[in-house]
Amino acid sequence: MKKNKYRLDKYILTEHDRFLFTWEINTGLGAQRSGSCFILGDILVIGSWNHEEAGYLKLEFHEQLMKLPVWNKTRYYCLISVLRDVNTGQRLSNYFKYRQINEDKISIGPVNIHEPGIFRLGRYKIIVEKNSSVSWQIYEGLNKIVGGRCFTESGILFIGSKEYDLFESQNKKEWFSRLKLLPQWDKTFAWSHRGVLRSCRQEQEPKKLRSAILKSDDVNTCITDNIPLLESQEHKKEGGTKILSSGFDRLKMSWYHFAKWKEWWNRLTPPLIAGLLFGWRTFLLFIEKTAHWSRKIKEYFRKHTKK
Repeated sequence: MKKNKYRLDKYILTEHDRFLFTWEINTGLGAQRSGSCFILGDILVIGSWNHEEAGYLKLEFHEQLMKLPVWNKTRYYCLISVLRDVNTGQRLSNYFKYRQINEDKISIGPVNIHEPGIFRLGRYKIIVEKNSSVSWQIYEGLNKIVGGRCFTESGILFIGSKEYDLFESQNKKEWFSRLKLLPQWDKTFAWSHRGVLRSCRQEQEPKKLRSAILKSDDVNTCITDNIPLLESQEHKKEGGTKILSSGFDRLKMSWYHFAKWKEWWNRLTPPLIAGLLFGWRTFLLFIEKTAHWSRKIKEYFRKHTKK
C-alpha cells in the first residue's frame, strides 16, 4: 500500500488511504507516540495517542519532519479531546470508532439556520438572529452576563471570544432556571471554543493569521490559535493543564539532557577508570621504590658509622 507523508506543525501525518490517517510526534526523550486521525469536513481531527515506541531524537525527528510536504487536505485541525457532544456535553474522544465515521448520522457540511430562536447549550444561551448570525451569552455573576459571536465549521459550533458584558436584572438562580426551559441546541452535532481550531496554513502565513480579526462576513478565514478563551472555570482548568504540560515539557527536556550526559558519561567511564587504576599502580610502585632505596641508604650509613 502506498503511503503519503505530510508535516503539520509538530506532527508527521501518514495517509494510508483516503479514509485512514495516522499521526506521529516526538516526545523529546528518544521516543515517539502515534495515533489515528480523520478528516471531518474541512477539519483534520487528531485522535488520542495509542502507541509509543523508541524512535528518533528530537533534532533527528525535526529533520525528518522538515523534509516532508506541508499538509494541505484540510483548512483546519484540532484535537479530538477539545470537541464536545451537544447533547451530553461529554468529550468526543470515544465518539468515533477507528476508521468508522458515519456521515449519514452527522451533518458535517455548512449549517443553514433560517429561523431565529434562543437555545440552551450547557451553561450557554445560544441566540440565532433573523440574519442567521449566531451569538452566545453566559451568566458571569454579580448581575452581569457576557457574550460574543459564534460560527459553525464542518458541522461544529465554535463559541467565539468575549466581546461585551451587560447588566442582568435576574439573579443567577433565576437566569439558569429560565435557561433550562429553552430547547436544546441541535443545529450541530458538536461544539467547542474558537481558540482550539487552528489553521493548517499557519506555517505559510503565521503573521497574517495571528493578526486576523474575527468578522461576521469572513469568520471562517480568520481563525487563529492565540485568541483568549472565555474566562470560565472550564477555561481556567484548561489553562492550568497547559501550564502543567509546559512544566512537564521542561522536565522532559531536562531529563533528555541528563540522559545525553549519562550516555557520554557511560562512554567515558571505562577509560577514566583505567586511567585512575594505572595512576594508582604507578603511585604504589613509586612508594615501593622510594621505601626500597630509603632502606638501602640507611643500611649504607649504618655500616660506615660502625667503622
